Amino acid sequence: LTMIDVVIVNYKNGDELAVTAMYGITSSFEELASGAGRLRLTSDTPLPLDDYQAVLDTLTISNDRENFSGETRDIRVRVKDEDANGNDDQTTTLRFDVEMVRVNDAPTVDASTVTEKTYFEGDGQLLLVDSDGVIVLDDVDDQNLFRVEIEILNPVAGEDRLIIRNGDLPGGIEIERDVLEPDTRIVLQGSNNNLQPIEKFEEAVNALRYRNLNEDNPVEGVREIRITAVDPDRRSP
Repeated sequence: LTMIDVVIVNYKNGDELAVTAMYGITSSFEELASGAGRLRLTSDTPLPLDDYQAVLDTLTISNDRENFSGETRDIRVRVKDEDANGNDDQTTTLRFDVEMVRVNDAPTVDASTVTEKTYFEGDGQLLLVDSDGVIVLDDVDDQNLFRVEIEILNPVAGEDRLIIRNGDLPGGIEIERDVLEPDTRIVLQGSNNNLQPIEKFEEAVNALRYRNLNEDNPVEGVREIRITAVDPDRRSP
């Protein structure tokens, strides 16, 4: 043999076929004008079938896109041999399917541009996000979220309170207070538990305020706040 073609008939952006080069057999992958993707295995001189078989046994398919198509790929392997004069003699085609399974990526929360705020006794409601930076929510494979959870990890009982005013809530977003920690844990969710666009949750999170209810002698110290975004399948780290 001098050539084998492996073709993804229904090629999608990001698809790639690859093999391990050996026995003088080289490979190249390209998208064809027809829209298919082709991996071509070639050798400068005819080689035994077993050599090509060994290379073909290392065949892999991959896709480097975060949200690639989950459509099953139609793969064709075309083998050509030559007659004694070096002319194409016969072609054999094998067909098989590859199921492409996407893995859901967890949403992310980025508060790296938000500066630490200082709360002074009697400050009332302190807006935690301002023009210095914003909290950014994202999900590479989904435009909607199920809910966002906000909590103070080291609260002082009877003092700390997280607040998002009703007027700061975008349409379709509701606040659910935790039964056990009503002051220090907020759950943002879609009305009637419906999914809502990430942008709406992001707007609500950036309206987060803190208040200390002890206006005479509050307990000093840094309060740590955690924000967790939840899509239908996974939670942010």
